[in-house]
Amino acid sequence: MPSVRPLLAPTQFGFATIDERDPWPEALRPLATFEEPQGTSVIAPFDELEALHLDPAGSWALVTLGFESRLDGIGLTAKVSSALAAARIPCNVVAAFHHDHLFVPWAKRHAAMAILKEMQAP
Repeated sequence: MPSVRPLLAPTQFGFATIDERDPWPEALRPLATFEEPQGTSVIAPFDELEALHLDPAGSWALVTLGFESRLDGIGLTAKVSSALAAARIPCNVVAAFHHDHLFVPWAKRHAAMAILKEMQAP
């Protein structure tokens, strides 16, 4: 397994959804979106979602795994999420083209980082 090299972003994020019947808020600059039957899921800075009255679900820390992942890689997401689950830390994974990104509860971000740093290869 490659060294995970976790990088913690300083920004607090939230998840929200925008119904397809609602207009897209012009000021919204999401980090990520995903189209679902229930609406567009957005991940954006928590403060931005609150300011736009988009009711963020939870407050999340973004941890980027600092190595270039492969879209056809096998097992890394399972190992990372299992290690966090063993410590009772929820983890939402977003796999992008170059890196995997983890969203962990804001209040548990430092505990998650400690676990991820322990996973680094020597």
